[in-house]
Amino acid sequence: MLNQKSNSITVLVRRIGGGFGGKETNFMTAAICALLSRKTKRPVKLRLDRDDDIIMTGKRHEFFSEYEVRTIIPAECIAEIDVRLVLESDGNRLINLIKTHIEKLGYLVLDRVPSKKERLKNNKIVTLNSSISYDAYRTDIDSFFGEWLITSLKKTFNIEPVKIRTSGGSVPISPFVKILGIPAISVPPVNKDNNQHSPNENIKISNYISGIETYLGILLEDF
Repeated sequence: MLNQKSNSITVLVRRIGGGFGGKETNFMTAAICALLSRKTKRPVKLRLDRDDDIIMTGKRHEFFSEYEVRTIIPAECIAEIDVRLVLESDGNRLINLIKTHIEKLGYLVLDRVPSKKERLKNNKIVTLNSSISYDAYRTDIDSFFGEWLITSLKKTFNIEPVKIRTSGGSVPISPFVKILGIPAISVPPVNKDNNQHSPNENIKISNYISGIETYLGILLEDF
């Protein structure tokens, strides 16, 4: 159209998405821009409104759609209960207490999927599946190992450490304690507002550094 070699023409195109289709470059609008630029000796930008764009390019296809509005009642509701144990608690006893509580609320509690007959007969049914991952563990604070650890922390920071007899977080150490017959003590270096197991879980740099100092002091403490 311009009687000019293509390698002498520079075209700058802004990247556009294709989420709705039909945004590809077409010859008609490109030709208009090229001709106007040639005549005016200036860069030309052509931005069509939606109606003109659809009419000129013909890139968007007609479609037919039907929809209905309905109320959908879910067939089931799934809930998960995480029970943290301490050394004195019996996991099976706690599971039975939960089952008894649900039954008192008027539910039929099963350990399987209910049959059609059971669904017709009972308005409130719960399928309860449970398991015990591992028992809790605890090493007494005033034991030899507890006193040894307290001594190490005092030497490192010159202050009395915070001592907690037991905590809800266990991490899977209990099998090692029981099978190997060795004691275990948790020494968490994290900040108290670290949002553990939650969105934006974090650790402050100061706690990270003090954690290194803590474990270095433990490793250097005579046993």
